[in-house]
Amino acid sequence: MTMVRSFFSRRKTVQEILSSGNEIRKNLEWVLSSQVPIKVFAESGPSSFDVRIVGADHSSLNAYILLRAEIPQEAISILIGKVSLILEYESRRGTRYHFQSFLLSELDMASGEFRAGYPPMIETVQDIHAYRLKNILRDPIQVDLEKQRGVVVDIGLHGLLFTCNQIFERGKLIKDLQ
Repeated sequence: MTMVRSFFSRRKTVQEILSSGNEIRKNLEWVLSSQVPIKVFAESGPSSFDVRIVGADHSSLNAYILLRAEIPQEAISILIGKVSLILEYESRRGTRYHFQSFLLSELDMASGEFRAGYPPMIETVQDIHAYRLKNILRDPIQVDLEKQRGVVVDIGLHGLLFTCNQIFERGKLIKDLQ
């Protein structure tokens, strides 16, 4: 897995990159047919607004996606200046998709619709803070720290969570964990 910095300055793992035209097309059509809500962010800031895909042109010459802002007034401040955009949505199975785009047309305030660039690739991403495995084994995984014994609650990319009888200071480095 590759580590990336997101537009929120949070680290994420990229699980898969869709770069073939056919896979991107299937992915966008799945979002279109199920009307999955998509968050749109300006690459430079954390503010966002919600859209839905209402159409897509998959041709090699004029490829674009047609988006409809749910609340057009929220979109104005982000779309001014034609900045690079980040679009992110979650499938019903919990997979998060993420791709970069750019504004191709101005926002139509009456309909809330605008065109964005067709993505050259779509990434599946996961926050590493949410990427944790619970210890559900019958025999608990034990940890030893100095003269203390503890039990693992869960483990993730940033470390493990365990319980024991010792209280630690916040930020203390634990060296002799086994």
